[in-house]
Amino acid sequence: MKVHEAIPYYLKSLDEYAGAAAGGAGFVVIHSYDTAITAFRQAQIGDAAGSAATMAKGAPFLNKLRQSEPLLQEAAGLVDGLLPSLRALHDVRLWRDLIQQAQKDAAGLAPPAGERSAG
Repeated sequence: MKVHEAIPYYLKSLDEYAGAAAGGAGFVVIHSYDTAITAFRQAQIGDAAGSAATMAKGAPFLNKLRQSEPLLQEAAGLVDGLLPSLRALHDVRLWRDLIQQAQKDAAGLAPPAGERSAG
């Protein structure tokens, strides 16, 4: 299955975790992680608008966690740690540039044909 074909399943899982989030902070953290992965996959296929919408849809869950008891607010800190990485994912061009650079770097690591590595 290709990433673009899997997006509806990622979005369905968000709906499922949204319902489970009533069960407490652990489910909210899992929902936030799932939100991050879904937004990442959307950005990966070039759907910046979908990625931004997914992140926006997840924001109320994190806000509720932040407003909860002090111990649960620490759980919000776990999710807050994801946010800088997620914001970078919205810049699809940056993401694609990073992938292309990684592919070039990996290609440069391979020894020329017919040569063996020292060892």
